[in-house]
Amino acid sequence: MKEKQDIIQELYSQITDFVRNNPDIEEELFFREKIFLRLSFSENNHGQLFFDWFIFDYKLKKYNKRLFDVFLFYIKKSIPKSLYDLYSKVGKDRFGFFKVKAIKTGKQFLCYDVITLTEYQVFESTLTKYLGKDDYIIGRLLPFGDAFVLASQCLCYKIQNHDMLSMILKKTAQEKLKRIDAYNVYRVLYPETIPEKLYGEEKFILLCKEGGLSDDDIEDIFLKAKIAIKNKTLLPLEVISSTIEKIKEREGFILEEFYSAYIEVWNLFAEQIHLGAKKGPIETTLLQVCIASVEMKFPIEKSMSKKQVKNVSIKINKWMKEWFVTPNEELEGKTPKQVIMQERMELGNPQKDFGFQFNIKCLPSEQKKEKKAENIFYNAAEHMKNGEYQKALQLYEDYLKLWNENHVVWHNMAVCYVMLLQKRKAESCLKMALVIKPDYDLARTKFEELTSMYKDDMIQMVREIRKHTQNNGETTVSGTER
Repeated sequence: MKEKQDIIQELYSQITDFVRNNPDIEEELFFREKIFLRLSFSENNHGQLFFDWFIFDYKLKKYNKRLFDVFLFYIKKSIPKSLYDLYSKVGKDRFGFFKVKAIKTGKQFLCYDVITLTEYQVFESTLTKYLGKDDYIIGRLLPFGDAFVLASQCLCYKIQNHDMLSMILKKTAQEKLKRIDAYNVYRVLYPETIPEKLYGEEKFILLCKEGGLSDDDIEDIFLKAKIAIKNKTLLPLEVISSTIEKIKEREGFILEEFYSAYIEVWNLFAEQIHLGAKKGPIETTLLQVCIASVEMKFPIEKSMSKKQVKNVSIKINKWMKEWFVTPNEELEGKTPKQVIMQERMELGNPQKDFGFQFNIKCLPSEQKKEKKAENIFYNAAEHMKNGEYQKALQLYEDYLKLWNENHVVWHNMAVCYVMLLQKRKAESCLKMALVIKPDYDLARTKFEELTSMYKDDMIQMVREIRKHTQNNGETTVSGTER
């Protein structure tokens, strides 16, 4: 067992060195890590969970392959064949949701995949101290001979009276999916924390004013929304449609932002009207499971007409109504509604009303925003590689309009300004990178070098960089942040 652990540790160390020696991969790692770490993990090992995902699941943009497969290709000739064969087998990993079947002597346990029901014998040195029968493990199993070992990190959960976790995990896995992506699983279990919007109504009122609406118009919108929610007669878009027609032609007015703020106000009113008492943890979890199921069962197109929105909303709400009254094996044969009403009674919540609506926002989501930012980032990086620093800067400026807290982008902008001999702007960008990430050693080192330079020194440095890249048949800047 110790030998297996040593081999795995050495493998991770070699992959880490491989990343450090390939700036393009390291750059991509830094960019993806920023998105990953926004998930609301309560554990303190999410950095290692990210690296595990980046190695085995994520496809590198340049290679369109997993990091593990790229690493394996490059080291094939430099390691013994027996070790290469062993590494190749490790690459056929299994990420999934595993339920413990039995704890065996010799620090081993048996588990099975909740989705496929495939059984695995796992060697582990410490986890067996904390595991019990029917506990859950969410993580990655690495093949070793006729058994498996756990990857660097995993998540463990104790068995619960109502098997909520199993419901969440089963809904997360898609049918006929060969590989389950760890990030998608974590995103369901640990969605990004959204700061509480304390001024939702105030924000909407401000947008109404910008749209030219009067106080009476705004009060009328609020009243109609509350009546529609209470009587369950109209959908949000139907209530606001006449107002949207009134203001949509207003120059400079962002209709998507207005409608998004309106949905926030609608949901706030709905919770106040239908869910006056605080929801318990079981009710909250079941709502999350139901919504996740809806998003998988009813894919929402990027843009739909009002009629399409209405038709899809009717189908979704009909399905949700049936889902809440359908018995579920994870709930000991009870329906979600029965479990929720039981929890409400135990919490002293007198609320008997049971009505939920799924409202569609056919607007650019945070995920689309991230995708757009990602494309801009890589386009800018390509311009840098081609020595087109001014074009790269223009793209990075576009990126900052979407997301201004990426220390890598500020560093790369500093490199562009250096190559354009604009010292003060380069220093300002490096300062911003350090504000976002104070322990960012690469930016700190460059800042210290830059502040101690005179303009002639800077010119000489740029000349040397250009000469070096030309001699190597490239136009990329050596040392560009990754």
